[in-house]
Amino acid sequence: MKAVERRQHEQLLGVWKRMLQALLDIGPTSDSQEDLDAYGNVKDYILDRIEEQESILSAAARKCRGKRPFLGADLNGLPPGENAVDNATSRGVENAC
Repeated sequence: MKAVERRQHEQLLGVWKRMLQALLDIGPTSDSQEDLDAYGNVKDYILDRIEEQESILSAAARKCRGKRPFLGADLNGLPPGENAVDNATSRGVENAC
């Protein structure tokens, strides 16, 4: 998953979590069974969307583990004195997926 896609999924997850919090703050509008059922259905829908986004993000993280870094010490084209081991910028890139 590309970084842009990951950020979009993280933003969607944040939106769904804020919606859930707002729903929990408001609560059902009355104690009638119809209102309680509607409230429960909306809450279940939001929880399903949260679970979906979390599973997408965790699957992407699992898929990313174990991959070779894009810029390794031997592949970054820098002189040996400035390779990923010695270069903080390259070291940060090496840890990204």
